[in-house]
Amino acid sequence: MADDLLRLLRLSTSKLVNEAVNTSGGTVSTDSRDFKRLKSHVRANEGIIPDYVDYLFLSLQRSDSERRRALLSLFDYFFHRSHVFRLKTVENLQELLLLVCETDPLRFPLPGPIAESKQLKVDAIKMVKNWLEKFGPGYEKLNFVGDYLKESKAVDFDSATAELLAERTRKALEEQKAAEKLQKVFHC
Repeated sequence: MADDLLRLLRLSTSKLVNEAVNTSGGTVSTDSRDFKRLKSHVRANEGIIPDYVDYLFLSLQRSDSERRRALLSLFDYFFHRSHVFRLKTVENLQELLLLVCETDPLRFPLPGPIAESKQLKVDAIKMVKNWLEKFGPGYEKLNFVGDYLKESKAVDFDSATAELLAERTRKALEEQKAAEKLQKVFHC
């Protein structure tokens, strides 16, 4: 039963990653029927999560940067929603950083295409920062990631912080403008 379920999760993941690579966004669509099916299987069978995380890591090792980026979106989605997923991911955090943040570019460079590998690295750093802010206090190993990435000469962690801050500021301004427009519409 567990083998059949894991096989089903693998097929669903592969299909979702292929769809993500063939779209302009590069991330897995959480609105698709396939994703909702994957999510319900993972949610209903928490015991399969460690094996599923292992499969995701194996897929990361074998993939180009476009596929890694799509897989990263799955990591991020399930990391935010499952304690078991977080535990297993944090347990292998160094490997994840190696595969998506290029923490050892001489021995383990990110695969091509170059533009995608740069985007993967940016997305991965932002994701890890988000995890650190949201879950850092609850996971000791995750707390050390910020310092590790700041010390890493291969990763510009501080630049990512500035980008995140700029994004948040821009988003807040957009929300404020939208609220002002709404207010004008109601007062007219």
